[in-house]
Amino acid sequence: MTIREIIEKGTELYNKGDVDGFCALYRADAVLTTPDGRFEGPENMKPYFQGLYDAFPSGGVSVGRGCEDGDLYCGEFMMEGVNTGPLAMPDGTELPATHRSVELPAMEIARVENGEIVEHRFFWDNLAFMSQLGLGA
Repeated sequence: MTIREIIEKGTELYNKGDVDGFCALYRADAVLTTPDGRFEGPENMKPYFQGLYDAFPSGGVSVGRGCEDGDLYCGEFMMEGVNTGPLAMPDGTELPATHRSVELPAMEIARVENGEIVEHRFFWDNLAFMSQLGLGA
């Protein structure tokens, strides 16, 4: 499986709500870095991804343009959905659902070894995200 195919498989699993299957694509010592924090190992990534999915259960992620170079993948993706569930904050608190729509462009860089994601970085504008939810400036 190519790196892009792994990314597309992960997107498909996430969009179906299969967070366990999504996290199984990561090696046990993988590191995920997002605008919300750093997560080491799939067991620490799962609550983060589950929280995002639960906050936007009718939404999803779509993969855009991307490129591969050896063990690296760099690509665009779009997160869309309506916030109908509580939104977990990095400090463990939750914000109640706003019932507002979000359309957030993002970027990712992933490194894969032996068919498993070992490093994954997501980049998006959290101020734009919060503003679309009616929570920012």
